[in-house]
Amino acid sequence: MQTTGHAEPTPRSITGREGSAAIRTAVELGHAIRGARHDLGLTQQEAADRLGITRTTLIGLERGARGISHLTVLHVLAELGLTLTVTPAAAPDRRGQP
Repeated sequence: MQTTGHAEPTPRSITGREGSAAIRTAVELGHAIRGARHDLGLTQQEAADRLGITRTTLIGLERGARGISHLTVLHVLAELGLTLTVTPAAAPDRRGQP
């Protein structure tokens, strides 16, 4: 990662500032990415340059667009100091069912 005079990211939960919460949609993931970028004081162009992606790709990520590689998403998360934790969804309550 290039140094641009901005603070280096500190690893934190993917939900960022408020603590852990489930992210279930691409739009929610995009909000977390945008929040991390803002926390670092980066414009979209500065972040895109730092991440080695186009500004258009970053805009798509922040809006929850489809068709962006999972490798790109993982790279962006890591470079912005976010971590991704996958946990099983709660199983439905099946008491009383055959």
